[in-house]
Amino acid sequence: MITERDLDEAIAECQGKRNPTASDCIKLSAFLQLKEKMYPEKAENPTFPQQSYSYSAGNDVAQFTSDSEFGKLINGLETSQILPLIDDLVETVKVVSPKLYNAFMGKIKAL
Repeated sequence: MITERDLDEAIAECQGKRNPTASDCIKLSAFLQLKEKMYPEKAENPTFPQQSYSYSAGNDVAQFTSDSEFGKLINGLETSQILPLIDDLVETVKVVSPKLYNAFMGKIKAL
């Protein structure tokens, strides 16, 4: 039988991963749901617990997986290297294609 302690340990292990994969996230979700169903009175939060993250200034590495050429090139680079290039590109798009620029800025504002 799966004990509450087993679930707590599995949850803590998943939450402690520095760079969780999709598989880690699926496991975390499963463990949280199991705990909620098996021990509803002891579940910290019946849905998903709130997490808070802080980001350091500089030296943040882009962890972006994509099949696009852009995605492959930026994966693993420092964001401080990438963002100035993206800023230049967006300013160029603003001049060349104002509609595209406005649509993109709308998506950013919606985040």
